[in-house]
Amino acid sequence: MADGGCAAASIYRRLVRNHLSSAEYRVIPRCELPLAALRRDVDTQPPALVKGYLRAGAYICGAPARDPDFNTADLLMLPPPSRMSARYARYFLRT
Repeated sequence: MADGGCAAASIYRRLVRNHLSSAEYRVIPRCELPLAALRRDVDTQPPALVKGYLRAGAYICGAPARDPDFNTADLLMLPPPSRMSARYARYFLRT
């Protein structure tokens, strides 16, 4: 996960500046990605799913978690309905 971990750390470092949730929605991962041990200056783009959630108004709820079973980093994101555009609300809030 060395390269991928650095990519995840870099993406998190860039996104957390403008998309971090308020304190009441913050979480601490059980298996936190070791951000301090990873380069955070890798020039990489967030995955399409993350970009989609951000466009929908989602917040980042805490540091990335390391998923050792799949060798990935997971990021908990919360798309609050009050911030969601009508386009995304129609998609996500179907009844």
